[in-house]
Amino acid sequence: MAVNVSNAFVANPIDSGVLFSAPLGSTLPVDASTAIASPFITNDHGAVGEDGFSVSPSRSSKDIKMFGGGTFIDVQDEYTETVKIVLLEEDNDAVIKSTFGDAALTVTAATSSDGTKRKIVHTDDPLPIKSWVVQAKSGDKKKRFVIEKARVSEVAEIKNVHNDTTRSELTLKAFKGSTGEYVTEYRDDGKPTA
Repeated sequence: MAVNVSNAFVANPIDSGVLFSAPLGSTLPVDASTAIASPFITNDHGAVGEDGFSVSPSRSSKDIKMFGGGTFIDVQDEYTETVKIVLLEEDNDAVIKSTFGDAALTVTAATSSDGTKRKIVHTDDPLPIKSWVVQAKSGDKKKRFVIEKARVSEVAEIKNVHNDTTRSELTLKAFKGSTGEYVTEYRDDGKPTA
């Protein structure tokens, strides 16, 4: 087997951002390299932790047994797909809304005597289903994951300590999109023809 190191992908952040969200029904990106447009670009979640992000498709199946105990066939009984990401910009409004819900945040503009104030209410209301984009680059290569429908299904413990930055670790759970997909992955090898 010939080894081709140019087939490797070493993920790095794209200058325009890594994680974006938008309301359901927003126009979704259709490739890996076109600039992110509104309303996604206004919901940039900023800096991401050093571990980047993980995309986890998961399938489980069960065996159908025959008389006598042998396996006749296996059938898929579940498919799920999640994205896990750590967000470092604690005062980024998009991060706050994704962690606690869009309606949980109230922002009061700065005045001559006070800075910008944020009120964040923590409730048990389910977080909204939104559209999401997660992207990375490797040299000239680009990779973009577009999720038509997903919800923040898990929020990890948020630690406030003197020797580290406060961060939000989110897990997005994808749901089946309008054409049957959970996640659409776009890639661009960064090598246009001459």
